[in-house]
Amino acid sequence: MNKSILAALLFAALTISQPVLAHTDESLDAMPSPHGGQVRAAGPYHLELVAKDGELVLHVTDHLNNGINTSGGEGKANIQQGKAGGKTTVKLEPSESNMLTGRGEFQL
Repeated sequence: MNKSILAALLFAALTISQPVLAHTDESLDAMPSPHGGQVRAAGPYHLELVAKDGELVLHVTDHLNNGINTSGGEGKANIQQGKAGGKTTVKLEPSESNMLTGRGEFQL
């Protein structure tokens, strides 16, 4: 096989597999998050959850950290308080252009 064809195929395979490797939980945990929360990939989105003082804030961006409009969106977060503790459900509603927020009784 021609070396240039082999090199092109190898480059294409590495280029295609790179996005998959870039969005594991471990790789996202290793990156600094924009708002100090935990980031996870969900399809074409990055979701960053920030929890403090009884408030949950979910920042929604694309993989380039561009904000995704959340108007008209909603969500809920189920928080388990330890193995034997109770469960708290927090309703999330749009607050700013790419954020869903909610308040509830929970401890971190």
